[in-house]
Amino acid sequence: MLEGDFQKITTSENVPGALMLVGNFPREWLFKLLNFWHFGEFSLGERVLSDALILEKVKLGVDDVREVKSFFNNTPSIARKKIAVIFQAEKLTAEAQNALLKIAEEPHPQALLILVVSNLDLMLPTLRSRFLKLFHQENILAKEKLPIAVDFFRSNLVKREALIKELFLKADDDDDKNLIFKFLEDLMALYVEAGVEKNYKALEGLFELNSKLNRFNVNKKLSLKVWSQSHSGY
Repeated sequence: MLEGDFQKITTSENVPGALMLVGNFPREWLFKLLNFWHFGEFSLGERVLSDALILEKVKLGVDDVREVKSFFNNTPSIARKKIAVIFQAEKLTAEAQNALLKIAEEPHPQALLILVVSNLDLMLPTLRSRFLKLFHQENILAKEKLPIAVDFFRSNLVKREALIKELFLKADDDDDKNLIFKFLEDLMALYVEAGVEKNYKALEGLFELNSKLNRFNVNKKLSLKVWSQSHSGY
């Protein structure tokens, strides 16, 4: 992920309230991000990052989630939002991950939660589906994706409709409720790989779609078709 890509996301009026950075994002890069969020400069500095909360522990539990919630209740003093970064978020206990669901599902308008994750498989599917995931370039290339997601990404609108039908048939046949969300996750990774700036609207729409399918009892197939019709190219 390029600095410009992330600046595009974090300065958008519709910036998501929950981001998951997957892969080997350097610590120095992340602190540059915090400095950018406060002072508009993507560089390391000595000024106090008063609107940032950093959590990095051997074990992360429910008390740490309470600290994040309490932090988000305060109004930002310099930055546009309060920003909490949890390093090595895969160390969150299952109970703590469940506690984070409330924050991710109903993000505070003046808050941004960032989870830094090395191993996505250690995160609960219910939690990871609530986050817009941004993959480090090395992880995007190494991540094995569903063939149907790759095919869908490269296809025109007509073929995409056939692939949507195939996807839902496979999910029903295999009784795999998570297949649809794995498909959306891989599709987001493909759009990030192709360039966040030029695919920002598609990514924003995918994030909103993913959240809607998780939170509401809606027609998943129809919702995916509607998104596809609005974003038929890359």
